[in-house]
Amino acid sequence: MVSEMGGHRYLNRYSPEWREFRYFRPEEFACPCCGRVYVLERLVRLLDLVREAWGAPIRVESGYRCPDHNRRIGGAPNSAHVIGAAADIWPKLQGPLGHCRAKFLSLLQL
Repeated sequence: MVSEMGGHRYLNRYSPEWREFRYFRPEEFACPCCGRVYVLERLVRLLDLVREAWGAPIRVESGYRCPDHNRRIGGAPNSAHVIGAAADIWPKLQGPLGHCRAKFLSLLQL
């Protein structure tokens, strides 16, 4: 199911759109506290494009955070994670750190 809010489409755990993504699954964006999945569809689409261009795995360290979990970990009160609009990611390095960092940052300009 896809929900819309403010003209933006959000995915939950059962959204059929997950089948369209090559590299990411709903559980990667789930809140570790309650298991809820609530993420902007366009964020996942962007990350899928970045992952394709990067050519190596990208791990989602933190996706959606429910307000309780965000508070417990000391997240910003207005964190984009709470509204499903952010993901902390960790790309697998391919070569020297400086080279990888520059390459990855250039991919984010997609």
